[in-house]
Amino acid sequence: MSEEKEFTLPPPRKGAFPPTIGANPNPTSRLGDDPELEPPLPKVKDSYGRMISTKKANMPFIKYGKWKEEQAEIEERRKRRAEKRKQGEELSDWEDDPDQKKEEESALVVFFKTLFVLVVIFTLSGKFVTGSLT
Repeated sequence: MSEEKEFTLPPPRKGAFPPTIGANPNPTSRLGDDPELEPPLPKVKDSYGRMISTKKANMPFIKYGKWKEEQAEIEERRKRRAEKRKQGEELSDWEDDPDQKKEEESALVVFFKTLFVLVVIFTLSGKFVTGSLT
């Protein structure tokens, strides 16, 4: 039988590797490393006063900060109205009342509007199919 040769690794390369075919001639950067390739996103303050970028991952924090500001404004309006009530001043309807509910249409009105639109659409589609409105 033949003798088996012992396996040995080749000696380590001392120079740089030659470029491969199809290698990217323009190096890319990691996010934020090169401001020319990837311009930095604008930064805003979050609800805790920190400056954060406007990337998608930070949007919940930014939205929460906006909601928190809106709630603070509503609370401020409530306090102003309460002070005016204590002083006995007249509160006008045009003044912002945070506790006042927005007027909504009743479900019956919405139902009849939808029904009317569906009847009109059904009638017009019949006109195109049969040529008459009846």
